Amino acid sequence: MRGGWRALADRFTDEQVERLTTMERHPAYTGRPEFLLLEALEYVQPGLLGEYLAEIAAQPEP
Repeated sequence: MRGGWRALADRFTDEQVERLTTMERHPAYTGRPEFLLLEALEYVQPGLLGEYLAEIAAQPEP
């Protein structure tokens, strides 16, 4: 998704934007925008992250 989580920022509360901005600066998320995007999508559709992780876990090993 172009723009990462910021492309969805207009859908979030100020607190959610602040949390994502803080996470973005954390070393664990630096260079890993996909994790921030997943977190942001969880705000838009609660439960999405859990469904996504369950789907990945159910896939056979390559």
